Amino acid sequence: MLWQQTLEQDRASVRIIVPLREGGGDWSWQDTRRRHLDALTGTDRAGRLNSRPSGREQTFAEVFLGLGHLTHLIQDATVPAHVRNDAHPDAVRFIVDGDGFWRLESF
Repeated sequence: MLWQQTLEQDRASVRIIVPLREGGGDWSWQDTRRRHLDALTGTDRAGRLNSRPSGREQTFAEVFLGLGHLTHLIQDATVPAHVRNDAHPDAVRFIVDGDGFWRLESF
């Protein structure tokens, strides 16, 4: 789990002329805790006072978005297919039933 929460999640790719952003962004546990402190104290990332109600509401929204990302990581860690890094089945031969399980098509 720790590798999924590093501060260096977002990195630049040099595959093409214009670098693209890759990774999970800045939604680590540390970033979410910092946003929570900023929302409670009414400051922004640089430590400046952010007394506008809309600014604090936005920061609180980002706190809950970060908690959602982290909760999703924990949920993914409980799925055996994710933990084992299983390959996705071939979409041509398999279908997804309403319960979310892949099953072989009957011919």
